[in-house]
Amino acid sequence: MAKVVVVCGFLGSGKTTLVESILKAPSLNKQIAVIQNEFSANMGIESNLMKDADGNDITDFYEMPNGCICCAAKEDLINTLDALLEKRNDIKYIIVETNGLADASQLVQTFWLDEGVGSKVQLHQTIALIDSLNFLKNIDSLEIQKDEDLSNDKPLNELLLRQLLHADKILINKVDMFPDPSVRDKQISEIKACIAHVNKHALLQETSYAKASLDFLFEKAETQNPLSKVESSHKLSHLIID
Repeated sequence: MAKVVVVCGFLGSGKTTLVESILKAPSLNKQIAVIQNEFSANMGIESNLMKDADGNDITDFYEMPNGCICCAAKEDLINTLDALLEKRNDIKYIIVETNGLADASQLVQTFWLDEGVGSKVQLHQTIALIDSLNFLKNIDSLEIQKDEDLSNDKPLNELLLRQLLHADKILINKVDMFPDPSVRDKQISEIKACIAHVNKHALLQETSYAKASLDFLFEKAETQNPLSKVESSHKLSHLIID
């Protein structure tokens, strides 16, 4: 059964940088696939991987030079997972990189609610990346951003809360970009306190350029996020009201 690792975070938080670093790791096991909304120009995609019954390339599925698979989820995630696993049943891990404005709670609940996909994959863990320079501004922002590929009616602070609430691990990224170490230490401390209020179970790691060890990224956290879909909805309601 393939294990799904969901990677979420706002635009600029470092999601794609993280995925690129994973795929370029020398020790990486080739039994891994990445599902993105769109491909980065730096991914190093080599060729189409999958062909239909007539021998024609299936678009949006590509093989990396190191044997890993990348595919673009233009439609819904379940159909993409089905198509991927039908062609390659040797996949061990599937990284799902979300859109920056995606509702992480809805994606996670896909694996709770869809019995069909649950028989083929299991949600291994969710990793959230945050931009430490803009976190405190975003956590208070009521701005609603629009994306041509995604319908969104939720303010930034609610989307950020949803990402944090469902995360098993959180990368506090861009810690190297603070001009003053004292300002950095104070702000990182405030960020960690805020995260603890939302999700005290998440494992935290400070990063620059989204660099984290493969062990940290793929090993299952000893303390998993215990929220059920009902409990997470209740807690989110309280956090938004607060």
